[in-house]
Amino acid sequence: MRINLIERELHDFLLSAIPAAARVAKLEPEDRLFELSLLDSAAMIETIAFCEERFAIEFPEGDLIPDNFETIRQIAKVVDRAIAAQARKSPWRRLARKIAGWRSAP
Repeated sequence: MRINLIERELHDFLLSAIPAAARVAKLEPEDRLFELSLLDSAAMIETIAFCEERFAIEFPEGDLIPDNFETIRQIAKVVDRAIAAQARKSPWRRLARKIAGWRSAP
């Protein structure tokens, strides 16, 4: 379900922020963004910046490859993984695990 929400956010962003999107009648999650000339290197950087700001994430450097930005669905999956990784690093999550460990201690 979270993927669908991320896809919708990306879809709306691309249609509003990428000038080349004005000529696209309909944009589907599996449409090839580079083949449609919606993404180039500058638009990819804009998309990365949007995702990092909108979803409060930081992409791992290894995820910043064109293959991960081929479609809205692929971008959404990378964003979803980054959100999950961010949550695992959260100091609140570590504290919650520590407290849960205290409760189970004899």
